[in-house]
Amino acid sequence: MKRKFFYGWYMVVAGMIMMALNSSIVSYGWTAFIGPITQTFGWSMADISWASAMRSLEIGVFNPMWGPVVDRGNPKKLMALGVSLSAAGLFCLSQTQNLLMYYAGFLVLGIGSSLAIGMLPQTIMSRWFRKDMGKANGLFFVGAGLGGVAVPLVVWLIDRLGWRNTLLYTSIVVLVIGISFSFIFRSRPQDYGMVPDEREGDANDKRKQANSDFGTTVREALKMRAFWHLVVTTIFQSSAMATVIMFAIPYLTGPGIGMDRATAGSVVSIYTFVSLFGRVIMGTLCDFFRKRWVLSAAIAVQTIGLILYWQMSETSPLWYVVLFAIPYGFGVSGVAPLRAPVTAEYFGTNNFASIFGLTSFFFGVGNMAAPPIAGWLYDTYKDYRTWWLILIGMGIVALIAAVTMPAPQKKAEPAKTEAAVQTK
Repeated sequence: MKRKFFYGWYMVVAGMIMMALNSSIVSYGWTAFIGPITQTFGWSMADISWASAMRSLEIGVFNPMWGPVVDRGNPKKLMALGVSLSAAGLFCLSQTQNLLMYYAGFLVLGIGSSLAIGMLPQTIMSRWFRKDMGKANGLFFVGAGLGGVAVPLVVWLIDRLGWRNTLLYTSIVVLVIGISFSFIFRSRPQDYGMVPDEREGDANDKRKQANSDFGTTVREALKMRAFWHLVVTTIFQSSAMATVIMFAIPYLTGPGIGMDRATAGSVVSIYTFVSLFGRVIMGTLCDFFRKRWVLSAAIAVQTIGLILYWQMSETSPLWYVVLFAIPYGFGVSGVAPLRAPVTAEYFGTNNFASIFGLTSFFFGVGNMAAPPIAGWLYDTYKDYRTWWLILIGMGIVALIAAVTMPAPQKKAEPAKTEAAVQTK
């Protein structure tokens, strides 16, 4: 009999497309909006950076609150809610007239995207996949890379339509596609006669899979050393990604390097294009090797990429840009997709969203604090390199935390089925 396509992959692909839309505008693509917006209003880099901090505040504050809701709620309704809030935030940004409206738009956008792009898809994947969880997360985060590759397109749209119209049209696209995709998401495979990774299963298979799940409580997780090692790596990841993404084009087109906007957008595309392959590769590796070692390797190469980024200058040839893009692209592609598999391995899936949401608080701390600090350093000293050097130091600390992360506790053996007991 021909084997049917496992339904879990439909949700992964839907999440990947939503991630690509979000990344092309809000994450990697937002660096293309900074110049036009500052020209419109005359705001400082610090003012602009605080908007990212507002969105990150929502991730840090609301993700822990979304966690218990996602653990127990209807994924279709939650996805529709998150998408609607994201579209509303983008619409508000397109109508910005002052800093208050700008911050409010990011606030609403942060609430929506933290649910629709962050918490919900990764929680669903932790339930639908076991053996292929790394592959699933890697494919999901390919969406972030696709969004980065689309940065030149975003630059082109802004230059021709204006930043306001680009945001307005994007809000409509996000709403239409997101609401349509919300009907794809389902809670657990056992509810539909399936088990994780498999097409279908009998009663004993489903009972075995259910018993093989475990759920560390939030209180227990807070007492585990592995949780705090993961926190350190999360803060580095969020700080590095937030500032490189936000200030990539201003840094590359500013004093000391002097690229034009199109070339700078191409640089962003190069390292995000590399990450397209790295996300699936690094995710697959964690299905075969110890996840903390793969995480350590990702942090190491990302830090090497930051060192090359720090040393970039106006005389840097194309091969140097490519040399930076390869390790940084692989590092970014590895750290982000590994957070969910590492969380599931150490703390289980029964309370996955609650614990993952708690680690996201620290992700929000990095996202919230790093861009304003980088913006302030630039406004004060007209130089971004000091911040890149600080990030390199943080990367070294994160690498030590990843390497010294304790081994996960062995799970208890699955409970014996009634049939097995009766045969004794």
